[in-house]
Amino acid sequence: MGRHRHGKIKATQAVWSLRDALLLCLCLGMPWSASHAQALTEDCSVGSVAASVKTMSAFDKVESLANALLHAQSQALIEMQSGQVVGIDDGGFFGPTGTLSKSTGKAQSELSALVITVKRLDWDATTVDDFADAVASAKALIVAGFQIVDRLENNQISKAVEIYTHGSLLQYKRVFATVYTENSGAERDISILSAKCR
Repeated sequence: MGRHRHGKIKATQAVWSLRDALLLCLCLGMPWSASHAQALTEDCSVGSVAASVKTMSAFDKVESLANALLHAQSQALIEMQSGQVVGIDDGGFFGPTGTLSKSTGKAQSELSALVITVKRLDWDATTVDDFADAVASAKALIVAGFQIVDRLENNQISKAVEIYTHGSLLQYKRVFATVYTENSGAERDISILSAKCR
């Protein structure tokens, strides 16, 4: 009788846990999806949250690199058009094109290292595809950076601006959108797990 009652209590607790998580989604305007249901079946362990944090960190790194690339391109264009040094990293030692080339090469190396690192993470197919999309856009930003360097070195400022306007800005927006979508979803899953495991 005691065992039967204990089992009944555990079952009731599980139902209430599921109900509470569902209510949380509804209150926050979150869509109830299969991925959220799957998250609820996982154990309330540090590993569950840690996996989501690692995923968010990887996507954040791509966005950070995209930010750095866009900033370096903007700085080079401003310096070439104004004739003034606005960067403080190297005091203008490398010049606009030298600084941009250096920054772009560094971002390229860091992106390649990140791609290798995330191969160790256990991601589902959707996350893998989303990360590949973000990386592809970041790589396009890198290509644009080297193209801008070439145009500026040949004093083709208007063509460099065109690459920036129609290429770099578009690719940056794609990185931002992909990272925002992925990380906001991961944050929702963590919130749901937190509600379940309280």
